[in-house]
Amino acid sequence: MSGADIFNGAEAGVWFAIGIGCWVASFRSPAKYKKTLLVAAVAFLVFGVSDVLEILTAGTGMPWWLWAMKILCVLCLAGCYFAYRRISRTGDSSSPRA
Repeated sequence: MSGADIFNGAEAGVWFAIGIGCWVASFRSPAKYKKTLLVAAVAFLVFGVSDVLEILTAGTGMPWWLWAMKILCVLCLAGCYFAYRRISRTGDSSSPRA
């Protein structure tokens, strides 16, 4: 196992932990944040899976579909960030600010 594989494995663990954290947070958050947190949870979990797949395809380079998977996850997470910002600005003064 190479250093890159170890790094990707650790990175996958981080994404899985953040994904699970978002999922758990969705149960404790106000209703207006639940959908965004659940979408972020799925995106982080899929991003973790993409790192595991990157380890499995190590000798062949990263295939186009794995690049596409990673790019879609990043775009989805960016969308979650902007959705959170938009939701946070709608009226409720007790909502967290980013």
